[in-house]
Amino acid sequence: MKKLLQLLSFALLFNGSIQAQSYFMYCEVVSELAVPRYAHTMLYYSVGDFIPMFFIAGGYDNGGALATAEIAGELYEMNFAHADHTSEKLADGRYLVIAGWNGLSNLTIIEAFDPETMSFSMVADLEIPRSFHRSVVLNDGRVLITGGFDGNTNLTSCEIFNPETNTVEPAASMNFGRSSHTCTLMSDGSVIVTGGYNPDNGFQQTSCEIYDPVTNTWENIAPLNSGRDNHGASIFIWNGNEVESLVVSGGRFFNADLNLFEGQSTFEVYDVEANTWTLISPDFSQPMSYHNMHSYTGSQTLSIPGSIGNSGIDVQNTYYGRLDTWFESFPDLPVTSQDPSSEFFAGEQLAIPGYLYASSTAPHIHYEYDEVYYSGGLKDEGVSSDFAHCHVHVESVPEVVLAPLKIYPTPAVDVVTVEWGTAADYEIQVFDTNGKMVFTKSGRGGKTQVPQLPSGAYVTAVRFGENTLSSTFTFR
Repeated sequence: MKKLLQLLSFALLFNGSIQAQSYFMYCEVVSELAVPRYAHTMLYYSVGDFIPMFFIAGGYDNGGALATAEIAGELYEMNFAHADHTSEKLADGRYLVIAGWNGLSNLTIIEAFDPETMSFSMVADLEIPRSFHRSVVLNDGRVLITGGFDGNTNLTSCEIFNPETNTVEPAASMNFGRSSHTCTLMSDGSVIVTGGYNPDNGFQQTSCEIYDPVTNTWENIAPLNSGRDNHGASIFIWNGNEVESLVVSGGRFFNADLNLFEGQSTFEVYDVEANTWTLISPDFSQPMSYHNMHSYTGSQTLSIPGSIGNSGIDVQNTYYGRLDTWFESFPDLPVTSQDPSSEFFAGEQLAIPGYLYASSTAPHIHYEYDEVYYSGGLKDEGVSSDFAHCHVHVESVPEVVLAPLKIYPTPAVDVVTVEWGTAADYEIQVFDTNGKMVFTKSGRGGKTQVPQLPSGAYVTAVRFGENTLSSTFTFR
């Protein structure tokens, strides 16, 4: 069986010799997707208090655009194939899949996955078909959909989906057409879009705009220092949670001298009050684009998982991955370099498995460390089915590597045995793919059994001492 999660540990152990703060990062491929895919979307799918699961939708495989989504290795059929689309989680628990490319044309269709029925339904149509667009959930629960490509034009148009009425209404258009841009919700409820692609306006854009959902207006703000598309963007809260900035990283640019697209390695930070973009250092260790960036306000870090650098129009034979992590000033933190004027520091740059068009999410469900999960993408061998887990820890703690759960047999008929190899007081919980807890048991020992359950996939987690291990199994 393809296991969704086989985590080393959800909680790191401490000993009596802890001194100053230090920096610890670990990444590994922990399981496989049910279907290899790239240019898909991935959202956190909440199950219980401490078991991460994920809603993974659409994308491409070797055969074209996919009409499937998956949760815990179980496949669910969408009404249409969607790739280069967006997905958003609504406050009512539904998961939207918005437009994209179906292999033949750009779509207007918005589908919603309902965790209550574990099925998709078509809920609305956009006025304009689009792929390579960007979307974000506004503070009032509506979904803003920006730009993209309709098959002929890089769009200025924007639309808003209202989940209360399942309807779409036009929003004010941006001042510049763009696709493959970024779209970030700020803490005051405004939305900032940066860069993007538009060959009618010099390929990669420097232009940036801010949207006010109250007045339904766009306003141009200071341009980037470097035009970029397929770049990363994230809010960064620093200086004791007092200052909010927007940071963008990497992305493509057009090298006119070589007549090809290349990746870039620079970062820029936007000062909201001063309306300025400033290049900050150090750069990425290598150029990156088609990557993701996530912020952690708890530990003041920025992480870039599954990152890909590129050179050449077709981005061939350049697949590699890195996780580069940024910290606010920690005096005892080992750093590779720093820019005193920006107060940003770069931690260790760690090579990890990462692929073009991978998708990632940071569920923010733990306090001991920050974590990112990412899946799929392209690599030299073709479409990836890798599912990876990374965590970043800012503490002086020893690395503790726990063996994964042993679960057998799977698929099972009448009983499943779960072993964790450490005799201790334990609690085991088992959830179905709807997130309903179907079995729990406490005791002492290094293994236990789960009695027969209805056929299907299940997620289990075992807590013992300070540790939690999680994995999946099935009953026939």
